[in-house]
Amino acid sequence: MFGSTSPAASWSPRRRRIVEQAYGQWLAWLHNNDLLDEDSPPEARVTPERMTAFINQLAARISQVSVTMMTGALGRILAVLSPDIDWAWMRRLYQDLKGWAEPSRDKRVAMVPAKDLFDLGLHLMDTAEDGDPAPYFAAPLYRDGLLIALLITRPVRMRNISNIELGRQLVRDEAGYWLRFPPDETKTGIEIDVPLPHALIPYLKTYLTKHRPVLLGRRKAGTPVTMALWVSRWGTAMIQHAIRDQIKKRTKDAFGKAVWPHLFRDSAATSMAVEDPENVRLAAGLLGHTTFATTEEHYILAHMLEAGRRFQRVVLGLRGTCNEEGDEDEDEE
Repeated sequence: MFGSTSPAASWSPRRRRIVEQAYGQWLAWLHNNDLLDEDSPPEARVTPERMTAFINQLAARISQVSVTMMTGALGRILAVLSPDIDWAWMRRLYQDLKGWAEPSRDKRVAMVPAKDLFDLGLHLMDTAEDGDPAPYFAAPLYRDGLLIALLITRPVRMRNISNIELGRQLVRDEAGYWLRFPPDETKTGIEIDVPLPHALIPYLKTYLTKHRPVLLGRRKAGTPVTMALWVSRWGTAMIQHAIRDQIKKRTKDAFGKAVWPHLFRDSAATSMAVEDPENVRLAAGLLGHTTFATTEEHYILAHMLEAGRRFQRVVLGLRGTCNEEGDEDEDEE
């Protein structure tokens, strides 16, 4: 199924796992309901009625977003297993579910402008460098600041940011520093090759030459030196969960609300749509979206946010006018 001539050959390992899980869930549901005919081809087992029942049982135990993701994955694998069948109805079903699904967390509540996130990153690094914190405390503070500043300016997915290794995903040449992820390491199967912002290069150099060695020095005797960019307090490569926790902790301390890493992508796209709407389509490339359709959701959100701000200004202006008129009436009495 994943052979070189198959459309599935370009799928990332993560997408393959999701698709395999979805198809496994589908086969298990068929089996548990005595509907699995092992001699029938895949397309013969799929009907709109069965798919509706399958989705209903999924919705009873997992989130709406997960149901949508699993349905989309199932549609993908069916198109590979039975390419001659018209699966347009499955694609429509998936699109309908996307409109129905609501994330378990309201992104707008936790949204922070990209500039504020970038400023936070710089502030943490500057604080670590002001001479007060001991090296052991300064190093993780500086690391987290660089992490936040890098993630908001180059908002790659969490799996990619956590897997950066020196000389592999982070490389240096005569033009500067680059983040490079081959197709098999990206969700979309499209290579990422972007330069680090010039403003962050001095900070990166300080981290590599001063603070990262401090963290590496905390590793246990005999532990190999990791090539991971992000090093834990114990001198080992930071796992994805630890990186996520540090980002949430630093942002909650700064803004009173935790900004989870994936929301950095939303903040970047929305900020671009607000501040530079004429070039908003560039956000698709920034985020690694294969089409502008995904990015357009943030563009629409940006318009909604700006419309809300304008409405608030109008309301406050009217309120001020009413207060003035009210004062005059009271004077007359």
